[in-house]
Amino acid sequence: MAKLYVVALSDAERLLLQTRIRKGIAPARVITRARIRLKADAGREETEWTDTKIAEAVEVSRRTVERLRKRAATDGVEAALTDRRGGRTEQAS
Repeated sequence: MAKLYVVALSDAERLLLQTRIRKGIAPARVITRARIRLKADAGREETEWTDTKIAEAVEVSRRTVERLRKRAATDGVEAALTDRRGGRTEQAS
C-alpha cells in the first residue's frame, strides 16, 4: 500500500538528524523523533521501513510514527522535532 505522506530528506536534513542523535544532548523525545524521521526517509535505503517496523524498532506506537510522518511531510524537518504542546514553560521556584 502506498504511503499517503512520503518523507524525503535532503542530505543536509539527514546530517542534521544524525548529528542530533549522535551528540545525545537533546531530550529523549527529540532523539526518538529524529530516529523515526531517519527511518521514514524514502530515499535512505532500498528497503522501505513500514510504520509498524519503525514503531517496533524505536519502541513507540504505530500511530506516533504515522503522526510524525505526516508532520514531517507537511511541515518540514524542524517542525517534526518540536513539541506541538505550546505554552508549556518551566516555572521558576
